[in-house]
Order: sequence, then C-alpha cells, then structure tokens
Amino acid sequence: MAEPILPDTPMEPRALLHAYAQLRGAKTEGEIEAFLSPSPALTNPLVAMSGLSRAIHRVSQAIEKGETITVFGDYDCDGVTSSVLVRDVLLAAGHPTGSLRCYIPDRMIEGYGLSLKAASACIERQHPTLIIAVDCGSNSFETIAWLKGQGIDVIVIDHHSVLPSPEGKHPAYAHLNPKAEFGLNPAVTQDATTLSAAGLCYFFAESIASVLEVPTWERDRALILGGLGSLVDVMPLVGTNRALVKYALALANNPDVLRSIPGLAALGMASKLKAFSTYAFGFVVGPCLNASGRLEHARTAVQLLSTRRIEKAKPLAEQLVATNNERKQIQERILDEATAQAAQFMEAWPETKVLFLAQEDWHPGIVGIVAGRIREQFRRPAIVAARMEDGFWKGSARSIPGFDLGALVTKAVAAGILAGGGGHAAAAGVKFTAEQHPKIHEWLLRETRDIEIETVTTYPILGDADGLPVDESAEVLEALSPFGMGNPTPYFTLENAVLCWGPKELTRRSDSSVWALKAGFRTRIGTLFVTWANEEQARAVWREGANYRMVLRFSRSNNAQGVFDEWTVLACSQS
Repeated sequence: MAEPILPDTPMEPRALLHAYAQLRGAKTEGEIEAFLSPSPALTNPLVAMSGLSRAIHRVSQAIEKGETITVFGDYDCDGVTSSVLVRDVLLAAGHPTGSLRCYIPDRMIEGYGLSLKAASACIERQHPTLIIAVDCGSNSFETIAWLKGQGIDVIVIDHHSVLPSPEGKHPAYAHLNPKAEFGLNPAVTQDATTLSAAGLCYFFAESIASVLEVPTWERDRALILGGLGSLVDVMPLVGTNRALVKYALALANNPDVLRSIPGLAALGMASKLKAFSTYAFGFVVGPCLNASGRLEHARTAVQLLSTRRIEKAKPLAEQLVATNNERKQIQERILDEATAQAAQFMEAWPETKVLFLAQEDWHPGIVGIVAGRIREQFRRPAIVAARMEDGFWKGSARSIPGFDLGALVTKAVAAGILAGGGGHAAAAGVKFTAEQHPKIHEWLLRETRDIEIETVTTYPILGDADGLPVDESAEVLEALSPFGMGNPTPYFTLENAVLCWGPKELTRRSDSSVWALKAGFRTRIGTLFVTWANEEQARAVWREGANYRMVLRFSRSNNAQGVFDEWTVLACSQS
C-alpha cells in the first residue's frame, strides 16, 4: 500500500485537479489546462518531420494518375485501424476504389511486417506502384530496397524502434517515424515518439485532407479509429495520446457519430456493451479485432471497420466475437503451462528480470496475450514464444512501466542473439533459431543484471477518500481520465473505516465472514458502499468492530452512462 501522492487534507476539486495534472508532468498553467481539457485542435506532430511533404506529393501524384496503391498493414488492432484510416482519406481524396487495396500479411504463413515473402505475394496479387506501409516497415531495409528495384515506391508510417540503416539512409521514398528523427530533428518532440501507428496515421490523414483540400474526410470517424488503435496498442495516455483517446471515447458514445463506423457499433452490440470506455476498448473491442489476426486472418477486422452498412457489419462482428471466444479457450491452456514454466524459472534463477518462456506446441497467435498475463502475475517483463512451421521460433514480449523492452530486443538483434525483432517500450516481437534458443536466457540474465525493476504491486494514491468532495468525486475522476499506461487509475486510501452492513440483510451471511461481494464502511463522509476485488481477502481480514485501512479504486460501473460511481477495495488491513 503506497503513501498518498497528494495531501490527505480535503482539497477543493479545482485544486485537486491542478495538483494531479502537475503529478503527470504539467508545469505551466497552459499545460495544466491542456491536461484537464485537451483541445480538439490537436497539434500535428508530422508537420515537423522531413518526409511529410515528400509523402504527400507522392500520394497526390498517385491519385492524379490513378495508380494502384496498396495500404500494407500489420495484423493487430493498431495495424488494422491504421490501414482503415489511410484507406479512408485516400478514398475521400478521390482515389478510385478499384485502384486502392489493403494488404495484411498472414500471421502464420508470412509473419510480421513488410517481409520479402509478404511483399512478393502482395505485388503478385495487387500489382501496386505505391505501397504505404503502416505499423511496420521501419526496419524492412532489404524488402524496401527490393521493391524499389521493381519500380515500386514505399511510404512508411510507423512507430517501432528503428535500427541503423545499412546504407546510412532509409530506403523508403518517405519514412515517417518520430523515433527515427528524435534527437536529430529538434522539432520532433518526445510526445511524438509515444504515438501509436494509428495516431500517426490519423495525423497523416489530417495532413492529406488539409493539403489536398478534401472536404469529405470524416474527422470524427478518424479520431475514433486513431484513439482505438492507440489505446489497444497500450500507448502511454499522456499528451497527444491522451487527447486522442479522450475524444475517441466521447465520439464513440455519440450515436450520431457512431453511425459513421457501423462495424464498431455492431461489435458493441455483439459484445453486449452498454457504453464505450477504456475498459471496453482495451478488453472487449480490441481483443475481438485482434482475434482474427491471431487465429485466422485480419482481413475480417479490416472489413468490419471499413464497411458502411450495418447489415454487413453484424455478421462480421459476430464472427469476431466467436473467434475471440475460441482464442480464450486456447489461451487458458497455454497460460497454465507458461505459468508453471515461469515459476520454475523464478525458483531456479530468483534474480531473473525478464522471463523468457517457449514451447513448441503453443499457438503463435496467442503468445502475446499470455506474455501480458505472465508480466502481470510475476511483475516482470515477459517474452513468450512458439515454434513456427518454417523452423523459426517467434514470440511476443510485454513489459512493465519503466522498462524499455523494445530497446532490449533491438540490442539482442544487433548482438546476434535474436534473428529478428523490434517494437516499443511496452511491447515487442522476437524471432530466433533453434541454435539461438539456448543462449537467450543466459544473455537476458547477463544484460539485465544491473537493471532495477519494481516488482512489488504499488498503487498511485491520489489522496484520502474522506478528503474527496463526495458530490463531485465522479466529475473529478472524469476530468482526469482516460486512465491507462502512463496515466494510471488513481487510488484512494480510507483510514479508520468501520465495517457495517447495508439495509438488506442478504449483504451479510454470517457473523464472522464477508461472503457477499459488497459491504459498507462507515467513514467521516457517511456510509460508503464498496465492492471487494478479492472476496477471499475480505473473509480473511474481517473482524467485528475493527478499524480498517484500505486502498480503494473509484471506477465506472457497467451502466449505460459508464460514469464513475463504483468503489472497489483493492487492499485492506486492520488499523
């Protein structure tokens, strides 16, 4: 249980909001206001990049000549939303539908990104003269050089870590990746390097619409797609990312705007969602969109978000929900086996900082989710891998705050420990051979020996619940949201609370145990009804007449409005 990060004494709502904004890095009055009320007039970070005007010129030329354009995307939610974003603006700019294609590689056959195998299949089927690679391509030097030799130009819009180009200059016609210019171009800010591919593609679409004067471009639809991809790809919810997600959620809950994305509306209905929230995006919508790329082919997700007809969207949404349910069953088995393997590693090597787990029969499309669960359970970055049919091993990695896993993977590739891989701070992908396999664990132990990581669960305590203005608490939390990576959900302490029972006798089932999920606590502000996150813990700590010190989370209940109106006990001890 962490100590409060704000004073325990009662604070006026405005002062509380200002103090929290400062904790999130806002220093000036203008930065505080921008944090609390992000402006719809988002600053376009691509304007500062050297390749933007060149990219727009090439796109304009292709539209004018009616060239065949392929939007080549990754098979996850970030890649799918990015692909649809770019496709939308090109269609709005007048490019004929028959000359515009999306290509998503088959995860099992072609692997991740702009590989030679995927690029060869793409040009054989679609015959493009211009490829716009989204959420991939930054390190596909060989493939892009080969495509250039075939007379095909490539524009890359990506956010993954960038390896040094063998030629000293990136071979793409235009390379739009803030990480490639950060530190070299003073106009490229740190904020820009935290954007997802979907965020970058939103701004690319905005640039196209502005320069080419495209009045039919649907900005609100694009904002929803950009925010959805950003949240699901676990980007830090600060700065521009937070503004994108905040507006995406507000627009997605506006029925008039939601009509512009029938696929999202249909997925919400098929998933029985009452409202769109960060939870709904991150744990319901995102997994369904990702499921097609994990088990089947991501074209289904692209079709769902591209269609403008609800009658076409409904069966696609139902298909994705069914695929996601199948994914859950496969995931359960792999997670059990990976957990046992991780426990053995921790017993044998307690100093382990990064868990490296691999098994031949694990499903390659599921290992990323399992890596995330292992990370949460063991509070360590985790790499989980499976063997592919071509003999290579491929895996996904998930990190914890403060540990740049993408940089570690890039370093391993450069050292020859991995055959390939890359990513960003929170997530990465890896590829290695059977010969490299035995060396990886030892290398990780050696490279991370001196790195300190936080392995104890802590809570960012905003203040004491008794000090929060009760009538305005939901408004305070709404102003600070959305919460996620980089802007974690704030928690509250509650000191000297006494357990009491509500008006219904059913809330208490015995004299010595807390069996029900809900119980009330008497505090200075009155009786506060809460939900136990861990019922076993509730039964263990409850004692008649005792005073308690607790950590509470104030969250959204699953109602139509999705407002902040539910308290949950996360940690509890007797005072």
